[in-house]
Amino acid sequence: MNTILLITLLTAALAIVLALTRQSQTANSKPAARSARPFWDLGVGIWNLRAKRALTPLANIGEGAWRGRKTYMSSTPLAERYLLGALGADPAHIVAAGETDIPIGVITDESSGDGSPVNVNLLGTIDETQLMVAAVPITAGDFLVPAAAGRVQPMPAAAGKYNVVGRALTTAPAAGELVVADPCPHQRAV
Repeated sequence: MNTILLITLLTAALAIVLALTRQSQTANSKPAARSARPFWDLGVGIWNLRAKRALTPLANIGEGAWRGRKTYMSSTPLAERYLLGALGADPAHIVAAGETDIPIGVITDESSGDGSPVNVNLLGTIDETQLMVAAVPITAGDFLVPAAAGRVQPMPAAAGKYNVVGRALTTAPAAGELVVADPCPHQRAV
C-alpha cells in the first residue's frame, strides 16, 4: 500500500514539474496538437493506466466501500486516542463505547465533541493490529471486551454476555496504558 502511494505521489509530482517546465518554455508559442503531447499530459497518470483503483487510497470520502477505515463525526468529547467506538444517534456519528455497547471500531483521534471528523479503524475489516486503552491491568493472551468510556478489559470469568473485540498481544500493567491487540469482528461470548 505504501509503495502504491509513493509511486502515485512521485508520478503526480513528475507530471506537475513537466507541465510547469513546458508551460514556461512555450509561454509565447502555439500549443501542440493533442496527439503530439506526451501521455503524462493527457490527464492520465502512469499508475492510473495500469489499475484505475490505484488512486483510491488518497480519497477519504463518505460513501461507498471502506478498506478498514471510515471517517465519522464525533458526538461526544474524546479526550484520548485508541478508544472503542459505537454508533451514535445516527450512522454518521460515533461515541465512545460503553460496557454493553457493540463497538464497530477503534477511534484513532481525539475530538472536542463538536461534530469534528475522526478516523475509525473498523474491527471487522482492518488488517493490522490495533492499539487500545486498558481499563484495568491486562495480560497478553486475554480476550478483550469493552469497558466504560471506550476502554477495554479482559473478558470476565463470570457467566454473562460479552462482546469480544480482540485478543491482547502485549501486557498493559495499569489502567490507561496502551495494549496491542489482534482485533476481530464483534463476537458475542456467553
